[in-house]
Amino acid sequence: MSDATLGKRLRTPEAADYLGIAKSTLDKMRCAGTGPVFERVGPRAVVYSIPALDSYLAERRATSTSESPPQRAEPSAGPASPNGVPSGAPKVADKPAASARPARRPAGNKGGRGPPRRPK
Repeated sequence: MSDATLGKRLRTPEAADYLGIAKSTLDKMRCAGTGPVFERVGPRAVVYSIPALDSYLAERRATSTSESPPQRAEPSAGPASPNGVPSGAPKVADKPAASARPARRPAGNKGGRGPPRRPK
């Protein structure tokens, strides 16, 4: 479909209204990659074509509430583990080991709560 056949574009609030959802929901869906196809028209501005919104709704059409919504296929370089890191990727520790102790507080000050104690 060429850009000329897509017709009028809607900004996020109008597109959310068209879909019958909150603007914040559409924002979150866009960030997660689960929402309708959109176009960037500036560094922060995005627009949605009405055919793209209609297509998104058609993909989610169901006849029963027990049907699970369709999952959009995510492009990936290979199989990924449940945490999203490809199974062949090297493992990197992102936080210190559980046995690491926090730094000790100074004995006379109780962690900054009040003036230091004076010796008697």
